[in-house]
Amino acid sequence: KYLIYGHFRKALRLFQQSLQLNKELKNKKGISANIGNIGYLYSQWGYYDQALTYYNQSYKLAQETKDLFKQLSQLNNIGTIYKIKSQYQKALSYFEKGLALNKQLKDKKSQITLYHNIAMIYNDWGQFDRALTYYEEALKLAQKYAMKNNIANIYNNIGQVYRKKYRYRKAIK
Repeated sequence: KYLIYGHFRKALRLFQQSLQLNKELKNKKGISANIGNIGYLYSQWGYYDQALTYYNQSYKLAQETKDLFKQLSQLNNIGTIYKIKSQYQKALSYFEKGLALNKQLKDKKSQITLYHNIAMIYNDWGQFDRALTYYEEALKLAQKYAMKNNIANIYNNIGQVYRKKYRYRKAIK
């Protein structure tokens, strides 16, 4: 609730209190969740190195507890931070690990997000045809599951790719 209203300091204090309790209880899943949430706060503040530290810790705990959904979430978070830091090869590696893990989970929303993130990297690299391939995969899934926010965002990014390719008529469609 505090995150929604932008009360990050209060949220941090509460996550730290929850983390302490989860440590006392030896609740590794709870610890992993708290650490991931703290990482999220640091990423929102722009402290990307600290966010990476927390995301990596959360990922390792998720591996220990075999929490595949938490692993998938942290792989995406880590990849996103590397993308923000313009470390595209590392970002791509984490997104691809996420896709591989998602074959077991079959989580469509995560699959759409990962395809979209990979497409953005190829777009940043100027590999527009590869970017379009991933955007189109993301779009197919988003349309299949009627995820309108995703659809709108993907269409926008596809239009940007066509604009960069000087295919303005396609971009307008």
